[in-house]
Amino acid sequence: MASSAKGERFYYGWKIVFCGFLCLFFGQVLYTNCAGAYTAAITEEFGFSRSSFTLYLSISSAVMMISSPFIGRLLERGNTKVIMVVLQIVQALCYLGFTVCTELWQFYCFAVGLGLGFAGVIRLAPAILVNFWFGPKLRGRAMAFVTAGSGIGALTILPLITKIITTYGWRYGYYTAAAILIFFVTPCFLFIVSTPEKKGIAKRGEYTEEEKSSLNEEKSGMQVQQALKTPEFVCMVVAMLLLAIAATGLLTNVQVYLTDLGYDPTTAAAYTAVASGLLTVGKFVLGFLADKFGLKSTTNFAIGTFVFVFLCLFFTSYWGPAVFGFVAIYGIGGSIAVFLPPLITARIFGNRDYGAIYGSVNLASGVGTTIGPVSVALIFDITGSYKYAWLGIAALVLVAGIAFYLAMALAEKRQMKAARAAVATEQ
Repeated sequence: MASSAKGERFYYGWKIVFCGFLCLFFGQVLYTNCAGAYTAAITEEFGFSRSSFTLYLSISSAVMMISSPFIGRLLERGNTKVIMVVLQIVQALCYLGFTVCTELWQFYCFAVGLGLGFAGVIRLAPAILVNFWFGPKLRGRAMAFVTAGSGIGALTILPLITKIITTYGWRYGYYTAAAILIFFVTPCFLFIVSTPEKKGIAKRGEYTEEEKSSLNEEKSGMQVQQALKTPEFVCMVVAMLLLAIAATGLLTNVQVYLTDLGYDPTTAAAYTAVASGLLTVGKFVLGFLADKFGLKSTTNFAIGTFVFVFLCLFFTSYWGPAVFGFVAIYGIGGSIAVFLPPLITARIFGNRDYGAIYGSVNLASGVGTTIGPVSVALIFDITGSYKYAWLGIAALVLVAGIAFYLAMALAEKRQMKAARAAVATEQ
């Protein structure tokens, strides 16, 4: 029988949180933020076009999306520790495999293993473990610590990998990535216990029976079958798709864009790292604004800020100091892709089938991540510059903002109509 969690001087679940933090601190940053650091060196050595090389990221994202349901079930029902170790080793071996590639198809093959590792170790396992170890009272706080890993990691890992690539060559960048995953991250997985029951302690953060009853009574909103048929759902899918294209297109190409403009690779990495690191601050800013001014006003502000991010990148090609605008406000604009959609979904559809509805909406983000990196690189191949891609993406973000606005407006209209009908029925 599990002992009381209150009797523990230090709850073991926070060690699980630290493991999840490391998954994002190292794994997320190596996979996403550092991807652009290799592009110029590899394409110049082998003569690949940037879009054809960057396609490996799209393949990896597609594999992640397709394999996630299967890997998620494995992590929930199987030996979580063993699965995470195996997937992490697979991902590290794929980075090593990149070092011996000479043809595009070889990069594409190893991208499959990267996608499997990304799905299991970065996208799914931290969230699943937090869900196992923490009840709803503490789950949000625990996930906040976990997700902070990617922003903080970008400040240190991205400049490190860029410096190694610049000094020793791109292959040593992948050697370093593989070594980090095997020697720094994988050993932490050995301390993972999938559930508090297996550790013999009680789960923390659960509601009392009275609180559960109260919350169950308050649950309202649409069922998933109803939500999927509404125009609001279509608007949300459009917005999520476009934001994912924008976010991944920027992260995987901005560093090489700055390098093309003449910035030293280390300087370009530093700008990108600071901008990514400020995402952690940006989420708190948007949270404060949402509480004080409301969700609709905050969404409009965040969309406008994200549009301005891409305009700053465009004008950097004409006026260098514009890059500081990108660095300063990306933390707020870039946060919209992950922070606001869950809140907007709850506002529109309620909490009755929230998990299923948001999961359906979030599929559009998965599709967007397969399109973003290669589409921006393709525009470079066609025009010889990334600046036109930034203008195009600014327009996409603006359309995403309109879609969010329409979704909330339509939901308000539907809810007001339902309220009037309820009053008329009572009368």
